Amino acid sequence: MARGTGLAVASKFSLIATSLVMVLEGMVRFTAIGCSDAPGPVSPHMYWSSGAGYEQLTSVSEDGKLSIRVGPAFQAVLEAVMSGD
Repeated sequence: MARGTGLAVASKFSLIATSLVMVLEGMVRFTAIGCSDAPGPVSPHMYWSSGAGYEQLTSVSEDGKLSIRVGPAFQAVLEAVMSGD
């Protein structure tokens, strides 16, 4: 059962999308590095979509550190994936 799509656009030359929630950490790193190193940076952020819109999954602190933030809808998806539903 599909639970949404992860999407990141680090630069005008890189787009990554996946339906595999478990690769989130790798996508976040890829996007942050691509956004800082590639020409034409777009966004260092990772997004999730259930088809009804996009939810930003990352935030950047004042000291520049990127972290993952999980809202209620995405939390439900993670719990369902982890429980095997």
